[in-house]
Amino acid sequence: MENETIVVEGMKCASCRRAIEATLEQLAGVTAVEADVDAGTVDITYDGELTNHEAICNCIEAQGYVVVA
Repeated sequence: MENETIVVEGMKCASCRRAIEATLEQLAGVTAVEADVDAGTVDITYDGELTNHEAICNCIEAQGYVVVA
């Protein structure tokens, strides 16, 4: 299992948090997601054999947010 914290710009409210979490939870291999609006981060745990950093970032950006790191 991989653990990663991704910095995301554009999360402003609880709806933003829920949108990101719901999208990432549908990605194959993702086992846990927690977005923190105040910190501007998404903590994610996933199976590296089923998904990867690039796919996760693409899902976040497809929702209209900007991945910083």
